[in-house]
This record gives sequence, C-alpha cells and structure tokens, in this order.
Amino acid sequence: MDYPREVIFPMAAIQVPVTIISAGATAVLYLTVFRDEAVKAPGDLFGDGASGPLFAYLVLTAFEALFGQVARAATIFSVSRAVKGERIRLVNALDPAFTRMGGLLVVAILYGLVVAPVLSIFLFPIALYFALRFGLSFEAFVIDGVSPTAAMRTSWRVMRGNLLRFICLLALFVAVLVGPLILLSSLALVDAGSRGGNIAVTAVLTVLQGVVLIPFLSLFTAATTLFYLKARGPGDDRRTA
Repeated sequence: MDYPREVIFPMAAIQVPVTIISAGATAVLYLTVFRDEAVKAPGDLFGDGASGPLFAYLVLTAFEALFGQVARAATIFSVSRAVKGERIRLVNALDPAFTRMGGLLVVAILYGLVVAPVLSIFLFPIALYFALRFGLSFEAFVIDGVSPTAAMRTSWRVMRGNLLRFICLLALFVAVLVGPLILLSSLALVDAGSRGGNIAVTAVLTVLQGVVLIPFLSLFTAATTLFYLKARGPGDDRRTA
C-alpha cells in the first residue's frame, strides 16, 4: 500500500481546504460582524454563555465535522480498494464520499445519539459500551455500501469478540495524539498583543491544527479500516461497484 497515495491524499484533499475556509471565515467574522467582540479561545467562548462568536464557532465546528467524516469516508474507500490491489485515482476515492454524504450525516447523527448519554455520569459505562460496539459503523457504511442502520448493525455484530482489540487500538491512537494536542493547546494561549494580531494567530493556529492532525487521522482511519476488514472476514463484502 502506498501510504501517501491511499491514506494521506484523500484526507488532505478535503481537510486542508476545509481548515483554510474555517480559519478564513473566523478571521473575517472577527474583523466585520464581531469587530466589537474580544478574540477568545474556543474554550473561553463557552464560559460567557450564548453569544455571536460562540454560535459561529459551533456552526464552523459542525461544518468541519461533516467534511471530516467525508474525508474519513474517502480514506476508508481508498484503503479498502488498496487492500484488494486496486490503485484508484484521488477523484475516484472522493466521489463515493461526496455522493453518499447524506448517509454519512445520518450515521454521524445516529452515532451521536448513542454517544450523547456519555454526558451523564450514571449512563457513562453503558453509553461507552454502545459507542465502542458501533465504532466501525462508518467503515461498514462505506465499504459494504449498506444503509446507515444496516451499517450500525454490522458494526455491532463485527465487534462481537473484537471489542478489547479495538479498545487497544483507540488507546494507542490517543497515546500518540496526546503530545501534538497538548502542544497545539499551549500555542492557543499565545497573546499577540493586539486584536488584529490575535485574529491572525487564531487563524494560523486553526490551519496548523488541521494540517498537523491529517497524518494522525489518516493513519488511524487506515488502521480502523484494516481492523474492520479483518474482523468482518472476506466473505462479507456487499459492495459490488
């Protein structure tokens, strides 16, 4: 498997422009609509309650999350084809991700409904268990070409007997990612000394964070794709196209 071609390129092709758009939109909003608002780190926005910048941040976060799933889908599709010995062009990897964007959104919503109870300390163990059992829903949706609900059921079935190995995979990913996240979080505390400077710093850090995360997210997506293919078995492939 060609790591840059099948793994990084599909993720980067979507994440880089999306990150730049998000950073640019944030900068423009602070220079125009929110020109009287102080420039704050995302975490500080929640402390001030509902506000224009907080709403804009949530909208842009949702925008990034949606296209983040599209980037994952393109990577999953590319890696799954590479495993079969097929070398597909970048445009062919991106096509199924965009044409099935509606289904990806449904999978994300269904998964979110499963994970939401994590916010309750009493339901945390149950919600976490369900979140893990449905953790390969995106892979099932993209690779097998099934409906969102069928993808959830497939993930639940495939995870039977493989839950501990999947937890180890997640733990390894978190351990590798924690360093860069701490570094990026510390850079977010930088004060440029002026409002314009802080806007520029915020935009640069947004782009930097998106770019730095690409190799980690692409590698993780490749790992979950291979994990799914192995756990599912060769005789379960429903996709014919």
